[in-house]
Formats: sequence, structure tokens, C-alpha cells
Amino acid sequence: MSVNADPGYKDVLNLFYSRLEQALLDYKSNLDGDSVLLTLLKLSKNKISELLNTSAIEGIMFDKYIIDKLLEDNYIRSSDQFGSAQKYVLTTYGIWEIESKAKGLNIYDYLDFYQKEKFSSELSDASLSNKEKIILLSMIAMRNFSDDASMDLNSETRSDSWIEIFDSCTDLLNSKKVISISEWKNQSSGNEHPVNYEMRRAYHLPKKTKHIYQICGNYRYYLDILSDPMTEKRKLAFLFGLIFDEIDSIIEVESIHEFLSDLAYDNSASTLENFDFIVPRWDNKIQEALEKFYYKV
Repeated sequence: MSVNADPGYKDVLNLFYSRLEQALLDYKSNLDGDSVLLTLLKLSKNKISELLNTSAIEGIMFDKYIIDKLLEDNYIRSSDQFGSAQKYVLTTYGIWEIESKAKGLNIYDYLDFYQKEKFSSELSDASLSNKEKIILLSMIAMRNFSDDASMDLNSETRSDSWIEIFDSCTDLLNSKKVISISEWKNQSSGNEHPVNYEMRRAYHLPKKTKHIYQICGNYRYYLDILSDPMTEKRKLAFLFGLIFDEIDSIIEVESIHEFLSDLAYDNSASTLENFDFIVPRWDNKIQEALEKFYYKV
């Protein structure tokens, strides 16, 4: 049914939309793409549910036949808010009915939005944050190059060992002027371990590293270096490029390699169960990857 068919029907649907729009604007100052629907789609399910319930309207405010017709057309539904009065909230169909007519939005506006938000390559071209550089260098140092040799933070003792590794990598990056300020804090500000906290929030790293960085779930992470043996050194060189931008001299290559090797051999016993990569063959591969990045070959 078109909202133009009955003035009362149209007014009620617009009121539901206005209430939801205002609830959104109270939560954030502007709408994405001038659209309630697009703005909602970027929020969590819990936040959407909260906003819908905030904008809910009691059915007794309107003629029953209008509420029944809106329900029949699937433009509203019953609120899941606890209470004695029957309240209703908009559905996506109701939002679309308003926005496609009153605001002139069409399916291509939504597709353009999704292209930019979900399918764009913009994030994959973005620079790493300071914390992301610390995380990547730490994982390269400890050679978390496969699922079997992943960074496993399911033990507090093991997580504690990673603090020293993060601190060491932070110091190196500071000394090389790769980062000027580090937001990495080695003290917990709440109940969550500081390393677990940072890793759980590094959700942009898969796309920024072209999916070399892998999240296994259950506080386990690794760098997918082994999936193609022909690209192992290229992948490592690519990651070094993301971290360092450039290396000034072959002496600096040696210095970084020595640092990474010392960190691996000094800390592997406390952080790893699989030592397949803590061997001279991988010392050499990391050295060659650093040289590959330095010489741009």
C-alpha cells in the first residue's frame, strides 16, 4: 500500500519515522547519506534495538485500523520492549517506504553506500597505526607464520610474556623514528589483559595487510606466510614495508635482523609451543626479506 492512499496512514508512518530519526540524531550528530536506514546498518544489533525501543510509540495513540494496516504492510512491528502498553517500531520496509519517496533515495544510493563501506579498497591502502606496526613487528619477531605457530593468548602467563615483546618492538620503532608516540600501554586499564585488549581491537589489520594477518578466534592470531612457498619472502618484505616505510642502509638491515633474531630466540620458550620457525633457515629468510625490501626488488 502506498503512503499516499490515506492521509492518516501517511501521517502515522511519518511520525514513526520522525521519532526514529530523532533518536538517531540524539545518538550521533548526523545521518550517513541522509538516511536513517544506512545509519542504522552501521550500528550493532544491540544499539539498533535500543534506538528502535527509544522511538517506539503506543498503538492506542492511533486508530486501530491504521495500526492494523501498517502491520499488514510490514511497515511496523511490535516492540520487544518490556512493558504493559503495546508499542510499535518501524521495520526496514517502513523506513524504505519513507526514504524512497520523501527523500528520493533509491536502490543505487544504497548500493553506492555499501560499495564504499564494505567493498572499497580504501582501507587496504591505508597506513598502519602505531599500534598496528608494533603488533606486526612483534608477530614477525616471534615468527607466528602459521596456524600451528600462532600467537596464542589463552594463558595469562603467555600473554604476560608478550608484554616484553611489545615493549621491545615499541622501543625499536621509536629509536628508528618509525613512530613518534606510542599509544601502546603495557598496564591494564580494566579487567582485560593489555595484550589481549590490543589484539582484539586490531580488526583492520586483515584488510590492511591484504589478509596476511589472520584471526583464528579464541585469542589466536598468525601471519599467513606459508600458504604459497613462492611468496614467503615477498610477503615478509611487504609487511616490512608497511612497518618501516623505508630502511636507510644495509647496516640498518643488519641491525633490525639482529634485533628480531634475538627477540625470537630469547622469548620463544615462553610464548610458543611450535618451534618450526625458530631455526637458522628462517633467520636467513627474514634477512633476505629485509634485503628485498631495502633494495626494492
